Amino acid sequence: MCNKKEDNNETLYIQVGLVDCVVDYRGTGVYSYDTTLIVDGTFNNSDWSSFIHEDTGPNPGFHQAEQKTTGGNLDKYRELTHNWSAIGGDPAQFIHTVHIYWGESYNPSIAGPILGINFSFDLSLFAWDVTAGIRYTPMMVQNGVYYILPTSPPYEVLVTDSQWTHFSIPQVVESDFFVLGDPLGLGTPDFSANGSPIHFGYYAANASKQAGSHFTVSGIDNYTVSISSSPDPTLIPEPTTIVLMGFGLVGLLGVVIRQRRKEK
Repeated sequence: MCNKKEDNNETLYIQVGLVDCVVDYRGTGVYSYDTTLIVDGTFNNSDWSSFIHEDTGPNPGFHQAEQKTTGGNLDKYRELTHNWSAIGGDPAQFIHTVHIYWGESYNPSIAGPILGINFSFDLSLFAWDVTAGIRYTPMMVQNGVYYILPTSPPYEVLVTDSQWTHFSIPQVVESDFFVLGDPLGLGTPDFSANGSPIHFGYYAANASKQAGSHFTVSGIDNYTVSISSSPDPTLIPEPTTIVLMGFGLVGLLGVVIRQRRKEK
């Protein structure tokens, strides 16, 4: 719930636990919003699809993505193998693959408009040649259009460790995404109450400037999308008036102070 405390000059709204609050300067209200979780720690092959988005090597690259029943964090996980080639020197040759989870979706027109998203997952790099690392970036598909976050930190993460490592990308909003492959970085998904169903996934990327054939074998586990949404779209303040958006999944404690006039 949204806890409220008062003293002589100000009101404090404190977010606690799994329910979050949005407060605006105009004093139009404090609104609770819902959190929806999309989680996959099993990675059934039938629930996922993948394809090569870009392959710039001199020889055709390939990839393989499939469920593994042991060795994850814990047990089952999804293993990804990238194979590609390079002629050496600048620019680097690379392979990029798209992975979409079809097992669950989020429909803003039914479940409520999206206020923000947290992505989290565990990654491990099991094997490689000279390329010690692979990059993962969250993405989504809506109405057949693929959207991706910027392929740079903090949205893109680099895994170089053979031990399972947890990554979290919090507080992602609609304007952070753009159409995959758009050279101008234009186009965003529709998080409003008019938006169509959204499926989530990730983008995986390898590159090398060294001539020859290259490979990486990596794994992903505990893929989690935490969606904060409004149960009543009429209660959402204008974007410019929002001064706090906590995300309950990560247990954040947010405090917003709204000044009020002293009584004469």
